[in-house]
Amino acid sequence: MTFRLRILAAFLLFFILTTISIIVYYYQTTTQNEQRHAMAQLQGNAVRALSDMERFIDERQVEVAAIATARVWFDNSSLEYMNQRLTQYRDITKVYERISLVDLEGVVKADSDGLDIGKELDCQCMNEALRQTSGHEVEFSGDQHVGSVHIYRLVFNLQEKPTGVLIARVPLIRLSELVRGFDFYQQEGMPTLKVEMIGSDGLLLYSNTGEKGVNRLVDGWPELKGYLADIDARRENDLTVETPEQITLIATRGKDRSGQGAPWFLRIEAPKKLLFSEAWLHGREMVIFALLMTLLSATLVWFTASSMILPLEDLARHARALGRGDFSKIGLLPQRSDEFGQLMESFRSMAQRLQKTLDEFRQSEEKFRTVADFTSGWEYWIAPDGSFKYISPACKRLTGYAPEELLADARLLERIIHPDDRASFMKHYTDSLAATVPADAHDELEFRIVTREGETRCIGHVCRPIIGSEGEYLGRRASNRDITERKQAEQEIQRLNEELEHLVLQRTQELEKTSHELAEFCYAISHELRAPIARIQGFSTALLEECEGQADRSRCYYVERIARSSTQLRTVIDAILMLSRLSRAEIHCQQVNLSAMAEQLAGEFRGAEHERRLQFVITPDLTVKGDPVLLRICLENLLGNAVKYTWKIDDARIEVGREFQQETPVYFIRDNGVGFDMAYIDKLFIPFQRLHRMEDYPGTGIGLVTVARIVERHGGRIWAESREGAGAVFYFTLGVAGGSCA
Repeated sequence: MTFRLRILAAFLLFFILTTISIIVYYYQTTTQNEQRHAMAQLQGNAVRALSDMERFIDERQVEVAAIATARVWFDNSSLEYMNQRLTQYRDITKVYERISLVDLEGVVKADSDGLDIGKELDCQCMNEALRQTSGHEVEFSGDQHVGSVHIYRLVFNLQEKPTGVLIARVPLIRLSELVRGFDFYQQEGMPTLKVEMIGSDGLLLYSNTGEKGVNRLVDGWPELKGYLADIDARRENDLTVETPEQITLIATRGKDRSGQGAPWFLRIEAPKKLLFSEAWLHGREMVIFALLMTLLSATLVWFTASSMILPLEDLARHARALGRGDFSKIGLLPQRSDEFGQLMESFRSMAQRLQKTLDEFRQSEEKFRTVADFTSGWEYWIAPDGSFKYISPACKRLTGYAPEELLADARLLERIIHPDDRASFMKHYTDSLAATVPADAHDELEFRIVTREGETRCIGHVCRPIIGSEGEYLGRRASNRDITERKQAEQEIQRLNEELEHLVLQRTQELEKTSHELAEFCYAISHELRAPIARIQGFSTALLEECEGQADRSRCYYVERIARSSTQLRTVIDAILMLSRLSRAEIHCQQVNLSAMAEQLAGEFRGAEHERRLQFVITPDLTVKGDPVLLRICLENLLGNAVKYTWKIDDARIEVGREFQQETPVYFIRDNGVGFDMAYIDKLFIPFQRLHRMEDYPGTGIGLVTVARIVERHGGRIWAESREGAGAVFYFTLGVAGGSCA
């Protein structure tokens, strides 16, 4: 660590410790005060909301009491007139959703909506009205999701006897509007403040989140009842429950005038991240302010240290340059009249003396400096005029000539070069002595020499230019190694490689010949069998015609077996012939639209299987490069298998598509047929191997072999995936490197 950095670190450490102590104290004090203020504000809002709801209900009870004293209810007014009056009261107040007059038996006498006249009203508040004249109850309608506050009042006649009950329904949504004063807490990107209005029986009356609906028992009701009992016991109106993540406030109005508990209370779940966001924001502001102050202090300390230490840094920089051998900047040291100036002048004098001493050593060392790295081989230093300045003693071991002989006769080097390599070596020799050769040029050459004893040796030659301290060209240095054994080994390896290539070519030709002869043999055998099989088919057909009308059916049965077997044998031979042709046929590559080809084949299969419901799903614009004839045979076999193995399925679905695996296009044919057991997948592409009974699914057993041969000839591969009873998928690729169409 530099002196400047040590001073800066000391100042910063003192300032940072002081600043952190002040910030921690101020942050804790401010945060605690603001958290207390936020809790007090939340409690105040809860009490205010409950008070507003209580005042709202009191005002409605006064209104209902005023409506209940009207003479229209006991002066034998008509039903239509009472309904009109109730409708007028509802429309004038614009608070009630419905007002009904019910007799003491619970039967509706009049209604603002004209509904349920003469029907018994299903309302829990009837008994309460008869017991205490007026009040209110929370009830839900038939769908159990629309709640309302039923405000009721007994109606008396002129003799002060009760004749009925006036019931006004206030939608709970009107009360919930008084709770929405908590919306200002909501902030974008912050957790939600959850406000719930809960009935005294634990039913949820309102929730600002609306997560699970209303008229249900709230979560944690047994625990809530304990909190409410604790509030009543302490004669308070709220209770706070704190967890690491949030604060839950339970607020109630306690006992009403009649000594009964309030019909509802509030539960407010406030995430601390939301409730105390302003306090935490102030804390972040303090941290930012501290960082800015630290940065300002660091800047001041930096400038102060720079003015004191800059001369020492200049001196250190020149000392490092001097250590690298760079004396060019010694004269650039600044002139000063203080103690730093005296130090710099002493340093300048020392550097000048050192430079003079190094120059003297450099001149005496120049001859041998470049050849010091080469001691094991034949080394030499040749001057720009072509004369040798140094030749290592190893020259005699490699060439048979002593260094003195080459120093005395510069043309001797040219004479010992092998005649076949002399021209190339002399060109290299002449070019390398040119003064225009770059200083970093590095040349390598291999040539042969003839030793004094007449032995031929291979030499590995490396040379590079020599540049003096002043940039002058001093000649070229060279290193020569005996590589005779290595060259002999390379020649032997080359000979063995040529023999191996010849052997591989010979074996390849033999394999190709054998494969061709085998294909010719299969073709000839298959072709020769077609004529006898045709005669057997003809004779069996003639015998079947003779059997018609005869009583001996066993003879006819045997003839039918012969005919079917000969037909099957003919089909197998035709398949073998096709497989043989595919192996020998020349591939003509061009752009092929697999989608169009599949659509055409699908139409043919629909026509042949017109009594079945076949659904073909073909991805459009599937274009590949390949032989159209062979690719049609490939698709025809794969689609034919899909049609055959779905004949027991009512809604057969066959899909032709493409997907990409490691950026390689993979084409597939998928069906929902019977499928097969993957344990027998190894037999799938072997000729005449079948995975299903011939009686259920007839075939030659060579179709998939044909498909595999076509795919392989296109440089691709084919594989399948299946599960018994769940269909099968055949995947294949085309145009992979190494194929005929690659």
